Amino acid sequence: MEIDPLAMDGWLEFNRYKWNLEPHKIKLSIDDHEVPAVETVVYLDTRGRIVMPPLNPYLPVIFRPSPTDKVYRLRRQWIAVSELLVAEFQKRRVLGAVTLPTDIVDVRAWQWRGFLAEPRYTFYLSLPLQLPEVDHAFRTKINKATKTGFQVHRSLTFNKVIECLSDTEQRQGFKHGLNIEDLRRASALLGEDSFRCYIAIAPSGEVASARIVLKGPGSKALDWVAGTKRDFLNSGVTQYLIAFVLDDLARDGVKTFDFAGANLPTVQAAKSAWGGDLKVYFVLRAPGLRTIVSTGLRLLRVSFRRGYNEPTHS
Repeated sequence: MEIDPLAMDGWLEFNRYKWNLEPHKIKLSIDDHEVPAVETVVYLDTRGRIVMPPLNPYLPVIFRPSPTDKVYRLRRQWIAVSELLVAEFQKRRVLGAVTLPTDIVDVRAWQWRGFLAEPRYTFYLSLPLQLPEVDHAFRTKINKATKTGFQVHRSLTFNKVIECLSDTEQRQGFKHGLNIEDLRRASALLGEDSFRCYIAIAPSGEVASARIVLKGPGSKALDWVAGTKRDFLNSGVTQYLIAFVLDDLARDGVKTFDFAGANLPTVQAAKSAWGGDLKVYFVLRAPGLRTIVSTGLRLLRVSFRRGYNEPTHS
């Protein structure tokens, strides 16, 4: 059964534990019929408002149409159920912004109600990875790390993962907000198969890079957090680790890997080099003064930084 990694019960419980937000499952349909319907999970703060948890790339949203081969009927059904979801958003109120998954590309129902919809981008890789499709420079880096003697494996040594995340945070000026106990709790809730931690060890024995991937029960996985120590940025270990991760996921039946964001110039350059399909997703902001002010501030930041504040995962 195909289940979005972000809809797994263990993931919902982790967000409850870590961010003190209540996951709330919603299913909406016309006249309480089974289909067409839309299903999602939203997170509520102590005042019942919808809040996007940190480190969650999207809210899981699933559209379940009634059987039809008519495109216009599918569009009509989506508009009808998405309007119900918009009404739910308005009733509960949205604090800040929420992000829809790449499957949801028609956000007109939100726009008609005054929501601001901003397009963002990510890359989807089809697995198994076709190495000849990867940028030659990256293949050279992978070979370099292999010849140097780096070793990559799955690991539960969360202190080593935190070492890499912390080094990257200091270098890039942002915070994941994670600690060792958080990673232990997430692993216990999700299980080692779904909460996959990978580390790369240098020939000296020092941890050089780490990456955590969320894998659903079905054929999809997504990037979550990653970091490489500054002393190893030019070693090729980041690319070597990613290649190992993709091969490991493919061996376990994963068909699609979501890089979970590619919106900064440096980030998109690093991720597009792996090939894959560029996908659009939408960030929704509720109408109101808060949205106007926050949008203006973000535009000012973009004009100076030329991109969004998205970790580079390196």
